[in-house]
Amino acid sequence: MIGVTLEGGEGMSTTGTIRFSRAQHRILRSRSMPRLLRRGVSCGVGEADRPEAKNHPRNFQNEFDAFFDEEEIESDRPFSEPQSEPQPKSFRIADDLGDHMVSNTYNNVKVYRCNEEEFLLSTLQRWKYLPQICVCGVSNAGKSSLINHLLKKNNLAKASSVTGKTRSVDLFVVNNRFILVDLPGFPGVDGQASRLWSEEFEPLVQVYFNEAPDLRAMLFAHDVRWAVTTDETKYLEAANSLGLQTLVLMTKDDRVEHRERNWGLARFRQDTGYDGKHVHYCSD
Repeated sequence: MIGVTLEGGEGMSTTGTIRFSRAQHRILRSRSMPRLLRRGVSCGVGEADRPEAKNHPRNFQNEFDAFFDEEEIESDRPFSEPQSEPQPKSFRIADDLGDHMVSNTYNNVKVYRCNEEEFLLSTLQRWKYLPQICVCGVSNAGKSSLINHLLKKNNLAKASSVTGKTRSVDLFVVNNRFILVDLPGFPGVDGQASRLWSEEFEPLVQVYFNEAPDLRAMLFAHDVRWAVTTDETKYLEAANSLGLQTLVLMTKDDRVEHRERNWGLARFRQDTGYDGKHVHYCSD
């Protein structure tokens, strides 16, 4: 706990104390105090000049909690301590958003990359009041490109030709209206990253499906050129048993001829038994 005094005009000042949690102490050790003071405390210098400031002292604890909350989101630093439900903040909203969930011009996105179970659980609890949509599929099927395209962002999700680029359960809080969740990719038919999937990724994915408080739908990406894997069939069956609304996206659609595209879809439906809705998609 530390004491803080803000100096205002005409000899006026306000004083208060701040308590730091263990997580906030870790941030303090990694950042300079001058930067902390510039962003956390000094933002209010001069407010004591206002007449109403005499009877309404500043709430230092709320200001510092807000500062640390912002720093956590920017740094992607995993915090093991459960966080309280975030309060609405002022942030930019696109003019064309209206009642929609996603804008075609700009989206305000907070990112949580959860590579440990404890951090995943605390983040799910923190944002439990928002509905979620998960994105899954075989590794390198185009999930990350789909997310970047949908949210009008460059490299928000880690798109790469390298198998297994997504190594965590990534939660994207979009416009404070819903959460888009990027799950690690399943191993492909060639077996690449199969050991990494079974030992690290799948247990984390299972935790997500078991603990997600308000999972509404699943976007399932499948490369139209590829054969179906056993993991794809397993997760589609699991989604069906949970009554989870599923939309299949046949990706890399621009890389095949019309006949191959229809043949790829027919093969997918036959091998998985999926009879729901689908769209053909390419990011270009």
